[in-house]
Amino acid sequence: MAWPWSQTKLGILEAMFIPSRNNTLRTIALLTGCVVFNHAAGADSSCSSDLQQLDRGERTLLRICGNSLTAESTLTGLKTADIDLLYRQDLRRCAPPDKRPGLFLEIQAGAAARTTQLKIDNLDTTQVDCQIGLIIPERRLLPPATLSESTTPGHYRLTIANVNDIDLSSVCNDNSNITFPSGPGPEITLIEPSPVCSKDELNISVAIETGPRQPAKMIVNARDHSGNVISAVTHVNAPEPNFVSAMTEADARYVSVNGIRTRYFDKGEGEILVLVHGGQPSAPDFNAWEWQQNFDGLAQQFRVIAVDRIGQGGTDNPANLDDYENYYSLVAEHLLGFLQALKLDQVHLVGHSQGGWPVTRITLNHPELVKSLLIVDSTMIAKASDPTKAIRFYIYQQNELHPAAGPTVQSIRRGLEFFSHTNNNITQQRIYRILATSQTEKFAQASDWFNQSSMSPAHPSYRKLKAGIWDELLAGKLVTPTLIIWGEEDPEGSFPAGVAMAEALQEAGSPVSFHPFPNAGHVAYMEYPDEFNRVVTKFIQTH
Repeated sequence: MAWPWSQTKLGILEAMFIPSRNNTLRTIALLTGCVVFNHAAGADSSCSSDLQQLDRGERTLLRICGNSLTAESTLTGLKTADIDLLYRQDLRRCAPPDKRPGLFLEIQAGAAARTTQLKIDNLDTTQVDCQIGLIIPERRLLPPATLSESTTPGHYRLTIANVNDIDLSSVCNDNSNITFPSGPGPEITLIEPSPVCSKDELNISVAIETGPRQPAKMIVNARDHSGNVISAVTHVNAPEPNFVSAMTEADARYVSVNGIRTRYFDKGEGEILVLVHGGQPSAPDFNAWEWQQNFDGLAQQFRVIAVDRIGQGGTDNPANLDDYENYYSLVAEHLLGFLQALKLDQVHLVGHSQGGWPVTRITLNHPELVKSLLIVDSTMIAKASDPTKAIRFYIYQQNELHPAAGPTVQSIRRGLEFFSHTNNNITQQRIYRILATSQTEKFAQASDWFNQSSMSPAHPSYRKLKAGIWDELLAGKLVTPTLIIWGEEDPEGSFPAGVAMAEALQEAGSPVSFHPFPNAGHVAYMEYPDEFNRVVTKFIQTH
C-alpha cells in the first residue's frame, strides 16, 4: 500500500500495531515521540556500494552509502575513467534498513572505460576519504545488437553488424564463444539454426524469456585483426512485452458514480472479475493500469473490469476535497456505487494492498453481490506481523525516495524496485505514466490535502474501521469463498501476517484458502503474471 509522503512516523507506528495497545516498541515510541532504527546488518561507518562491476556501454543505477556523505560531497574518478554521470540524488538515508546518508547515481561506461576508484571528497568529518572500487572488464565494446522476430513466438534473429576493428568470423566455430551472463535483463538462450558469421557481422537465433525489461548483456569471444583472441561485449534491448499495448487510453471507459467521473477498463465475456488496485490519491503509482500485465490474459476467461478508485488514475477527486475526511468509507461507497452504476451482480472481487479494504467491506455488507473474494498482500486487513520492518519501509517511501523537487524517472524506478523481488514490475511505460500522473493538478490537489490531513491507514478513522472489520471477520461473518494471495518476500515483512490472517479466518469458520508466491514482493501479480492468472482462474472456476 502506498502512503502519503508527509505522514508522521508516530502515526504510521500506531497503524502497524492495530488493534494491540501493549507492544513495547509502540510504548517506547509514544513516550519518546520518535522511532529508533538499527543499521542494516553489516552497516558501519565505512562507505559501501551496491555495484562492483560495470561493462563498457552499460548504463546502471547505483547507491553509495556512508556516514560522512553530505550534499556537499563531490564525486571524482568518473570522467578520467570514461564514465558519464547521468543523474545524482543525495539521500538522507540510503535505504529502509540503512540510516546512513548516501548518493543515488545513474552512470554509463564509455567504449574506453577502465577500472577506477570512485573518490568522495569534502566529507563533513576529518576521516579518511571514501573510495569505492569499480571494475571495468577489458572487453571491446561492440555495436548494439538488433533483434528481428521469427515466426515462432519468443524466438528472434539477433544481429551484430558494422564492426570495424574485430573479426567475428571465428565466433561460429564454437557456440561457447557466445554467452549471455545472468543479470537484470531477460534470459536469452541460443537455439538452432547454427550461428552465421562473417568478418564484420554475426547472426544467431535466440529465445528470449519474459522477464525484467532492462538490457541483457552478451559476451563474445572473437579475434582482433592481428588474430589475437579477445573478449567483446554488447547489450541487447529486450523486445517490448505484449502487455504494453493492453489497457490503452483509447480503451478507457467512463461512468458517473455518485457524481464522480470514474475511469475503468472492460474486456472479455463470462464470469465478472473486478480488479481493484491499491494505493491512495496521495501516491501517483497505483491505478487500474497496475493490472496491465494480467488484463488480456484474464480476459480470455472472464469479463474483466479494472477500475480507478476515487481520486486515482483517471477518476476524479470529489468536487469538495474535504469529502476525503471520510476517505476510507468513501472508497468503499465509491466502489459499491461503481458496481451498481454498471449493474454488476455476482462478481468476483480482487483487491490488492489498500484495495483489499473496499472489496472486503463490500463482501461483508453485500454477500449476495459477491461470488468470491481475492485479497492480495493487504495489511489493510491483516494485522502486521513485523511492525518495525513495515515502519522502516513506509517511512522511507514517503520521506526519502524522491528529490525535494518531486519524482524523477530514476527515483520512480528505485521506488518500484523496493516493491518488487524480481523487478519484473518495471517498464519504461509504467515509469513515465507515474511521472505524468505526479505532475497533474488533480494529483497535486489530492496529495496536498492528504499530506496536510495525515490521512492514511494510520488515521484514527481507519483504525476504527479496521478494528470493526476484524471483529466481524473473527465472528465468522465472512461466508463468501475467499483466497488470500501473498508474496513471501513482501518488503513490508508482512508475509507471516497473511498466513496468520488466513489461519484466523479458517478458525472462525470462513471458507478461506491461502496461496503463497515464493520469490515475490508486494506485487506478485506483476512479477509472475501468468502464474497469478492461473491461480485466480482456477479459484474462480472452482467457485
